Amino acid sequence: MARVFVSYAMKDRFVARDIADRLTRLGTDVWTSDQLEIGDDLSSKIEQELAAASVLVVLITRDSLRSHWVTSEWTRAMADAKRVIPVLYEVSFDELPPGLATRQGLKVENGDIDGVARSIHEVVSRMSSAPAPKLAEDSRALVVRAAVEEVLADLGYRPGVPKVEEGPVVDDKLVFVVISYEEKMEPVYEAIEAAASAVGLKALRLKDVHDDFRITEQMLKMIREARFVVADLTDEKQNVYFELGYARGLGKKVITIAHQQTKIHFDVYDWVYIPYLDSRPLERKLVDRFRIELERDAT
Repeated sequence: MARVFVSYAMKDRFVARDIADRLTRLGTDVWTSDQLEIGDDLSSKIEQELAAASVLVVLITRDSLRSHWVTSEWTRAMADAKRVIPVLYEVSFDELPPGLATRQGLKVENGDIDGVARSIHEVVSRMSSAPAPKLAEDSRALVVRAAVEEVLADLGYRPGVPKVEEGPVVDDKLVFVVISYEEKMEPVYEAIEAAASAVGLKALRLKDVHDDFRITEQMLKMIREARFVVADLTDEKQNVYFELGYARGLGKKVITIAHQQTKIHFDVYDWVYIPYLDSRPLERKLVDRFRIELERDAT
């Protein structure tokens, strides 16, 4: 039977254990972080178990929506084209972040965890009896397919077809900016905008587009069309990590920045990023970085 990885925030461990225990009693092969042993390397073990699982059940609560560990687990599972099943506990479907919002999920109603476990078990059982699907050779295609099923037709992907027949049109001037919309971040965005303008580029955030559109679809479209993506990890906003992962999955040229006091999440801390304290030096650094990237493109 396909293996199930249960992702949850530590404050929700008792609910997660209940789901895992019921799945185990039904005969499902389940892994949770409760199975970590003394001396295990946390990151390595989680990576190993995620790789071994075919299904990720992510327990969605107020706490897990704020957990970067949980976010990194379900985004990684999507990048690996695994089946991701959101299980909502005391939250609504409207609160799901981009990416998970496109996935059919389950909601615990009136404490019926047993019913949720049975539904998951049925899905896993059908997966185990069905022939394994052929995976596309291009891993970037897997990332796209996992993250945004609703826009597959626009991307040109089809089940069993490993290559995109026609890629998205890239705007040579567009720098898509992934950043918190809090007022304190305005000087940072203005620095990015000024740096882009200084080298003939145009920086845009999603909020700068004044039109009628579906937010998630437009955001993904702009990332696909951008020549460069600038991602600010300051305050570790969940949507920023999702958009950063999507851009990297597409192979976009990403310039990552973060305030020096930001604690960079373990999943991305080994990527090069530009630290800053003030927006003015940041602007100069970005001008230099844009020029370097443009020169590379020209060679």
